[in-house]
Amino acid sequence: MDATISADIVAILEDAYSTFGVAATYAGVSVTMRAVSSGHRSEHTPSIVLSDRSMKVRRSEVTRPVSGDVVVIEGTSYIVTDEPSGTPWEWTVDLAEAAA
Repeated sequence: MDATISADIVAILEDAYSTFGVAATYAGVSVTMRAVSSGHRSEHTPSIVLSDRSMKVRRSEVTRPVSGDVVVIEGTSYIVTDEPSGTPWEWTVDLAEAAA
């Protein structure tokens, strides 16, 4: 990828995290995350919650997220529910609220 395009994408993402980001703790490390969606339910059984929210996090802050990692956002603990997807710049993780 062209270095100029990559730098432009990084600048756009930095603006997005600055504007829409929330402070979080990912596996004990302070990070900034941004919301993608409010979550997913099973297509066949809508009462089954697959995730409570989907969030993005920079690859520079989390090298390799995995299912089972713990994320704390605004005092609420979540568990990464699935293998993350991503781009060269950020990961998308699905989170389910951890049992109390």
